[in-house]
This record gives sequence, structure tokens and C-alpha cells, in this order.
Amino acid sequence: MQVDASDYREFAAKLKQAPKEIQREIRAELRKVSRELGQEVLQAGAEPMPQRGGLADWILARGRVGVSITGIRMELALGVPKKSVIAQLNNRGYVRHPVFGHRDRWENNPVPGGTWTDDFLKRGPEVAERVAPAIERAMRRLA
Repeated sequence: MQVDASDYREFAAKLKQAPKEIQREIRAELRKVSRELGQEVLQAGAEPMPQRGGLADWILARGRVGVSITGIRMELALGVPKKSVIAQLNNRGYVRHPVFGHRDRWENNPVPGGTWTDDFLKRGPEVAERVAPAIERAMRRLA
């Protein structure tokens, strides 16, 4: 099964012409598939994080996956309630925290940088495989 950008552009054009109810149903199905993938990426990125202090558990408990589908664009965003924690961990490769028992002393703890980005990029073919059937079903409905 091969889906390329031209297939998706054709799909987006047909979807735009479809009745609103069908548009909502199709987008809901695509969001569901994308959220499942996003949750897997969130989990994979949390695994190498420090376990002892609860950072990995906190990320998994509070992490959210956002999916946006507009026109020919599909976006997947990972986030947690605290301001850009995932972006900081992913890009900087360290977490800054107070030392236990000495709240006035802070320490930088190294964490693997790029864990979420690397996992998402590694899943490229899998993403296409899992989203393609949903797009194919939608195309059949729109035909």
C-alpha cells in the first residue's frame, strides 16, 4: 500500500466538497488513528527519562496528544500542562530541578535529547501504513 502527497491532496480536495457531516466523521476517524500513534510516541519518549524522581510517570500521566486536520495539513502535537516541558527535554537534553532536601540548590540532570523527534521520524513508514487505510475508506465514501 503506497500513499503519496498527491493522493492526500486529491483526498483533501474531495473532502472539502463533501457534506459537513461526512467531513466530521472522516476527520474524527483520522484523529483517532493519529492520537493512537501520538500516544505511542509519547510513551516511547518517556521511557528513557529519569524514573526515580517520577518525571517519566508525570509525563505519561499528564501528557496530551493534539491532532489538527485542516485542508491538506495534518499536525500531531505532544504537550504537558507545564510550559513546553517536552520541547525543553527533547531539544536541550537536560532537565533542571531542585536537589532533594536542598531546595535552594539546583542541578542539571542529563536526559536523552531528541527522544520524541527520533521516535516519530523512525515511525514514518508505520504512520503511512496506519493512516492510509483510513484515507482509503474515506476516499471510497467520497467517490
